[in-house]
Amino acid sequence: MNCEFCQKELEAHRLGSLPDNIRIQVETHLQECTKCTEVFKLLELAERVIYAEKELDSNPFLATRIMSRIEDLKKPVIPKTPVFARVAKPALFVILLAVVMGMGVLIGSMYRPVPDRGSLPVEMSMIDDATIESVVIFSNDQN
Repeated sequence: MNCEFCQKELEAHRLGSLPDNIRIQVETHLQECTKCTEVFKLLELAERVIYAEKELDSNPFLATRIMSRIEDLKKPVIPKTPVFARVAKPALFVILLAVVMGMGVLIGSMYRPVPDRGSLPVEMSMIDDATIESVVIFSNDQN
């Protein structure tokens, strides 16, 4: 018996569904061939792993939790601002506004009107006469 034929029949041999004459040939080949023996052992090991995995109980809510987390990933994330930033920024703005207003009041209170020094010179009293006079007076055409 060759290795190729033996390896094709290993699954049937493991299940015990081979006719007697082929079963005897496979068994004698397995005793003589180490390569086919290793393949047979790997086949049995794979079968044990599959059965062991089938025996594990799955969590019935696992799929629901996974889908819930996937949905959460799709939602937009709104960054949370720290309490310090939510309180400190408005407080700093109010304090700065109070300082600026205080400086405005301080600068405004520093203004002192010039005390009256008596009468003005004659030249100063006529300084604004140009805005009062009519332009017609200065024109060449006099009616």
